[in-house]
Amino acid sequence: MTMNKKKKNTSTTPKKGGFGRARTTRTIFQTTTAAKMMKAEDDDLESQRHHHGRQRRRKNISSFSRATRSSSLSASSSEDNTNTNYNNSSSSSDNNTHTNNENNTNTNEFILYGSQGSRSPLINWYLYEKEVQFELKEPRDVSNPHPFGQVPALRHKENVELFESGAILLYLADKCGELKSDEAKANAYSWVLWANASLDPICFKEDINGRVIDTGIKNETKGMRRLDDVLSKREWLSGDQFGVADVAVAAYLLYVPQFFQGVSFKRWPNVAKFMGRCCSRDSYAKAFGPRVQSYLIGELMKDVDGN
Repeated sequence: MTMNKKKKNTSTTPKKGGFGRARTTRTIFQTTTAAKMMKAEDDDLESQRHHHGRQRRRKNISSFSRATRSSSLSASSSEDNTNTNYNNSSSSSDNNTHTNNENNTNTNEFILYGSQGSRSPLINWYLYEKEVQFELKEPRDVSNPHPFGQVPALRHKENVELFESGAILLYLADKCGELKSDEAKANAYSWVLWANASLDPICFKEDINGRVIDTGIKNETKGMRRLDDVLSKREWLSGDQFGVADVAVAAYLLYVPQFFQGVSFKRWPNVAKFMGRCCSRDSYAKAFGPRVQSYLIGELMKDVDGN
């Protein structure tokens, strides 16, 4: 699948002002506040199918844009319903589908198994970014190909089945034409696997039974310090433009303030600005919901204030 090419930026250094350039199954999800937020997002996603839902979304995006232009945010130089098609929640400026114009992707070509209160929305996020049409089915659906009955899982056409978010992201990135060069493949593989293998244990501390009990973001870590250094010199981890590496890394980071309220990223200002740029995107709001997006923007603005 070849996607329409976007004009590349001439520089990967984060721009001044705001978060930089912005475009408009874990036990962690048992957290009471987080569960309430996810339940609210289920309602928001449903309401986005109607006119008033779209109006609320535009209002939120507009306020995020004004907030991220504030001079205090200057960047540093150095289980939802079955068979829901979330493409119906697109804005009125869209055609209410996310079909690739060049390839005319069929709505059933990609079937994603997931729910709003799981880790699967990060796959939605990438699919929305690439404007790929897909069908969403609940985890308990008998056709779920995940060998352990978990989510996310993906079925492509009739003979391709995948599970694990990293594997799904890389497969989709390849199909969407993002990994055309060896350099692009190497960069994407490295960051997606780093997110799953190294960033996950930093963000989520588990007990011997695999239950999330805390986050390592409360303390300084070598991994986060190095990531902050990398992001001081580039806007996106994927290269000149936002891509699969950014989704993989930012998705983990953005779960932390949702489930561990009060945890600050202030000691890593470039990471905080990167997170802000990522969650300010229209596709993030569509995948996770405008209420989550609004909350995250507000929290991250506090972290970058004065940096």
